[in-house]
Amino acid sequence: MDEGAENWEQRIPIRKRKWRPIPDDAVQTSTADSGTFSRTKQIKIDPKKLRPSTVAARKSENADFNLGSLILRLPNEILGHIILHLKPKDIGRLASTCTRFHSVIDQNHLWMLLTRNHYPGWRTRSPGSELFAASIEKWKREYAVHYTKGIRYQLLGSGGTKRRTQCNITDNKSCYGYKKLCCSRDHVFALDLASCLHVYRSRWEREPITNEFVYRRADWHIEFAQNVVDVTTDPRYDNNLRRYVYVLTQSDRMKSRRSQPNTRSSPSGSIGDNPIAGDKIDVFDERTCRRVFNMTFDPEMRFVSMKLTSVTSQQKTLYILTDAGKVYSLHLFESSLLNLGSEGMQVTLKSASKTLGEKVQNVMTSVGVVGFLTESGKLHLLVQRRSEFLDIFGHEAQFRVGIPQVIRHVAKVMSCSIGDRHLGFIDEYNRAFMVGNNRKGQLGTGDRIDRSTPVQVLYGRTLRLLFCSLNHTLAVVEHGSECEMLGTGCGHNGRLPGNSRGSVDFVHLDIKIPWSVRQVDSHKESMFLLSCYDMNHHIQYKEPPNQDSSQHLQLLAMKSQQELLMDFKKASNIIEKIKVIEAMMDRFTRSEELKHTTTGQKVTFPLKQQLKVSKQVSSKPLAEKVEPASPENRCSEELRMLRHAVEQLRLEAERVELDKKIISDQMKG
Repeated sequence: MDEGAENWEQRIPIRKRKWRPIPDDAVQTSTADSGTFSRTKQIKIDPKKLRPSTVAARKSENADFNLGSLILRLPNEILGHIILHLKPKDIGRLASTCTRFHSVIDQNHLWMLLTRNHYPGWRTRSPGSELFAASIEKWKREYAVHYTKGIRYQLLGSGGTKRRTQCNITDNKSCYGYKKLCCSRDHVFALDLASCLHVYRSRWEREPITNEFVYRRADWHIEFAQNVVDVTTDPRYDNNLRRYVYVLTQSDRMKSRRSQPNTRSSPSGSIGDNPIAGDKIDVFDERTCRRVFNMTFDPEMRFVSMKLTSVTSQQKTLYILTDAGKVYSLHLFESSLLNLGSEGMQVTLKSASKTLGEKVQNVMTSVGVVGFLTESGKLHLLVQRRSEFLDIFGHEAQFRVGIPQVIRHVAKVMSCSIGDRHLGFIDEYNRAFMVGNNRKGQLGTGDRIDRSTPVQVLYGRTLRLLFCSLNHTLAVVEHGSECEMLGTGCGHNGRLPGNSRGSVDFVHLDIKIPWSVRQVDSHKESMFLLSCYDMNHHIQYKEPPNQDSSQHLQLLAMKSQQELLMDFKKASNIIEKIKVIEAMMDRFTRSEELKHTTTGQKVTFPLKQQLKVSKQVSSKPLAEKVEPASPENRCSEELRMLRHAVEQLRLEAERVELDKKIISDQMKG
């Protein structure tokens, strides 16, 4: 050994003749000079007798150990046990750190333990059911469905007795997520992913502790709560008119047969010797909570959804969508449903989609307006009255009764919402377009001019949902790591929370939006938000081609006005010309700011600056004279308006270029 090692052993007290198991704080030494290891001696280190330099060296050696490297050395079983105690957001952040954590978190067994620990008593079905077998394969989806499910509601109206707080429907432990929400006068109907219907009743009772209005679970729907396909009611904004609720159900044998292809090779209505009942529509009076009418259809007709529209106050039309992509209409008079005798009433199905020429994927309805969204992404409207037709398509279009009219749009439409006399849709590039009546500013275009062709709104926003109602429009957009709701149109009676005066542009509303929001519904008394994330039904939007180039913009900023003018003349694309104009305006702004800074008078040119306007209360002249706006302020205001006009021109040019690209791709395909 060297001299330093000998001095080190001299400073360590050694206990002789006491051989014991080596503790954790013991140090093992061996003589390796001869190539063989001798018996290990037990020695202990006394920190008080060590030199300060030695203690510092020990601390520096301990600091070199990284805690992350020690965690990565743990086996997967211990890592999984640690992950079981984390929150879902922390689990997602941990999975994005490295591939080791991602592989551990992606295991199906881990999500099974998480689901059983956090939601132990939700499953009341037999283990042999189809839902149980499907959930075993994807426990991550099951955990996400239970964690994100919820129904929130906020009271609307201008009354001072109603609180503007947001409440939750907490009695949802037995729900397997949520798929659809339907609101009537005193009830909320929620359809979960397991085809079970849950009903919550409200008489506007107050909670004794929190003094808030609550919804409580109802039990009168137990007899038709299973195997529910869809539920709908009157689409009018006044919830007092939503008296009857339509529930589409199917039998157990029909549900098992639905997985098989729809062929007519087998005898109609029978498998073996037992007859099969087809799909059934029950009509319930939600005021008395009893069934007033039911319809049973042929087993060969398999329905997937239904929507109701109102032509008059009593005459209703029910549109039913089959799994073959066909739509049938059914006319009903709700006033005669309560007076039906034992003979019943005869109804006739009529085809409503035979003129479309392709399969229908979804049906949307409003007051006198029906929308058909086809598999190719085309949107067709069937307007039943001339007044609504003129508001949507304009006076130049020809009104034809019973024939759907197509909405001209080059891209594929992914979702659509229809209001009273206007509509909005989102295409495959996550762009929002509005059409129809704009007398209350419900289109969000900044004016009150009606639009008979789609006009794009909400430029540069990541949209989630678009909901069109009476004379206002609601939009859910992503803002960073959160979601917010924007609204435009009439704000009367609290329709736009936080903006009672209304707006002609989309403004922020005072309402909290969950990240996993799935549906928005409202009537004149409340607004409802249904949240549930299902990874099997997630809409994937296409990324538009990137029009901006950072290097190109930096190069333009370094050029002079003469060079920019030459680039403007050489540019062949209108978008490039607009970018050159914006660069010239930025250079002019910088030069003017620099000029006034050198002279001692600093003047800035903000993007938005309101002019000072004085209000004269009486007819008498004011004592103080209003000074006219300075030339610098006038220049800044004119420059701001010019910037806004150029920006709108650039956005419209980008939309036109994207439409051209879509058309060229369709021609090549």
